[in-house]
Amino acid sequence: MEVARETAGRAVLDRHGRYLELDETAGRLLGLSTERARGLASFARIPADAEEVWWREQRPEVTPRPLVCSLTLDPAGFEWVLSVTRAPDDTLVRENVWRFAEQAFSEVAAHGLDAMIRTLSGLLERLCEFTGCMIVLIDERTGDPVFAGGEGLAREHLAALEENRRRGAPMVIWQAFAENRIVVKREWVRHVRQDPRLAPIRPFVELRPDPGLSFLAVPMRCAGTQVGVVTGSVRDPEMITPARVHRWCELADQTALALRYADAMRGARAVGGDRERQRLNEELHDTVGQDVFALKMLAARAELVARRAGDPEVAGLVRELRAVTDTVDSGLRGLIGERRRTGPAQPLSEQLTGLALEVASRSGVEIQVQVNGDWDHLSADCGETVARIAAEALHNIEKHAHARTAALRVTADEDAPGLLLIEVTDDGQRFDPDAVSSASFGLAFIRERAAAFGGSVEVRTDPGTALRVRLRPAFESEWDAAVHR
Repeated sequence: MEVARETAGRAVLDRHGRYLELDETAGRLLGLSTERARGLASFARIPADAEEVWWREQRPEVTPRPLVCSLTLDPAGFEWVLSVTRAPDDTLVRENVWRFAEQAFSEVAAHGLDAMIRTLSGLLERLCEFTGCMIVLIDERTGDPVFAGGEGLAREHLAALEENRRRGAPMVIWQAFAENRIVVKREWVRHVRQDPRLAPIRPFVELRPDPGLSFLAVPMRCAGTQVGVVTGSVRDPEMITPARVHRWCELADQTALALRYADAMRGARAVGGDRERQRLNEELHDTVGQDVFALKMLAARAELVARRAGDPEVAGLVRELRAVTDTVDSGLRGLIGERRRTGPAQPLSEQLTGLALEVASRSGVEIQVQVNGDWDHLSADCGETVARIAAEALHNIEKHAHARTAALRVTADEDAPGLLLIEVTDDGQRFDPDAVSSASFGLAFIRERAAAFGGSVEVRTDPGTALRVRLRPAFESEWDAAVHR
C-alpha cells in the first residue's frame, strides 16, 4: 500500500546542507519551526557524488519515529530538495519480507550459494518490482567487489564492473556503498552510452533497450557491517516512492542477514571438515600406525632369530616381510601427511607438488610435476578427486614399480577438448594391466573416483608405464572464487 503523497514534507537545502526553506509538514515531522529553521544545519548529509539518494532516518535525535527521506539535486546544481515521509506501518509489507526471509534461509540450508543468489535475485526482482536484479558483494575494508550474481549474469560481469571502477567511472554501486544510502541514476542507459569510461559495462546494459530506465542500488548491512548492494532498474521514475524505498531497505537487510548466515554455515562446515580430518589422522596414527610399527619390530626380531638359527630360507622370507611392512608404513605415513596437507586453503598445484616431494624423499624416485595454476579453481570435490588419483598412482609407483624417474602431469586433454587429463608415467618394471586390473584395489579406487566425474582410465606399459585418467572438470562456484580472492 502506497503512502499518500500529501504526507510528504519538503525542504530546500543549500550545498552545505543548511535549510533555506521548510514547509509545515516537514517542520511537523522534524519538530522544527519553519521560520527559525532557516540557516540551521539540517540532519541530512549532502552526498559526495550522487545526484539522488534515499534512506530511512531512524536516529532518535532527529525523529521520534522512522522517516523515509530523499535528497535530489536541482538542475542548476545549487540547491538540494529534501523530502521526508513517515515510514509506512504496512502489515502486508512485513508479511512479504518475512516470507522472503524464510525462503532465503531455506535456500542457504538446501542449496549451494550460487543457486541461492540466483533464487534470491529472482525473488527480489519480483518483490522490488525491478527490471533485472543483481547482488554485488563488496569488501568493506578495501571497497573491492568480490562477487556479482543474479539471473542470467555472466562471469564476465564482475570483470566489467572492476574495469569501470579502474577507469574512474561514476558507478551507482560504489556510490551507494560509500553513502550507505540508496542511490538513483535516472536515464541510466543513456548515461552509459555517453560516458566512455563506462564502455566495459555497455554489453550488459544494452540488454535493456529502454533508455528511460532508472538504475538504483540498495545497500545491504548486517549488524553494523556493510555487505554489498542489491541493484535493479525501474521503468517509471514515479515508481520510486517512500513505501517502495521502505520495502527495498527491509528486503536488503534480510538478504544481508541470509548471506551472513550462509557465510557462517560455510565456516562451520570447513571447521567441521578440519576436525574430522584431524580425528582420522589421530585414529590412523594411534591404531593402525602403532600396529604397523609393532609388526616392523616383530619382523626385525624374526629376521635376527632366523639368522642365528642359520636358516637362509626363513631369513629370506622374513626379509621380504620386513620390506612389505616398510612399504605399508611409508604408505600409511604418506596418507596421514596428505590428510594434514589437504585443506580448503591449499591450492591443488601446491598439494600435488608437495605430494610428489614427499613420495620422492621416501622412495628416492625422481618425480617431475607439471600442473597449471588454472586447475586451482576446480571445485572442492573435483580437486580432491584429482589429488587422490594422483596420490594413489604415485604410491603405486613407490610400492611396486622399482622406478628411478616418474612424472605427474595435469593438463587439458588435447585429444578430447573439455576434459582434464591426469597422466602419471614411470620407467619402472612393466606389468600386464589386464592381469591386475580386476584384482588391484588401487586401479579400482582410481576408476571409481574418475567415474564420479564421467571419467575413464587407461593403462599403458610400452614403452614404460603410463596411467592416463580423463575426467570432466567441475570448477568452483562464483562464491568460492570470491572467497579465495
